[in-house]
Amino acid sequence: MKDKFESTLPPGSRETRSGWVSSKEVAALLADNLANGIRIYLGRHEDDDVEYPGQLNMILVATVDKVNPDNPTTFNSVDQLNVNAVAGLVNTVSYTGMGDDRVPLCPPNCPV
Repeated sequence: MKDKFESTLPPGSRETRSGWVSSKEVAALLADNLANGIRIYLGRHEDDDVEYPGQLNMILVATVDKVNPDNPTTFNSVDQLNVNAVAGLVNTVSYTGMGDDRVPLCPPNCPV
């Protein structure tokens, strides 16, 4: 699927090919929110973004399934978000690490 997607991009495209998050960051996202799942949203940076202009991005959101916490499902899992209306920012309830839209993207941060 990766190769098929990349074959659809025009030569020299800066479209996002991947993102990377450490296991430490994923564990912190889950622990800080007492979560038992993660939902991955797709979004797009603004065209005037300095680092990722117009690029697709991934937003990691901690989720909690209180219906069946030992066997969480997408249908019962609730996003753990705190919408800050004043600043217009969306962040997880208590998580302050990479679990938002600051996932390092390739390009420009591509593995060698």
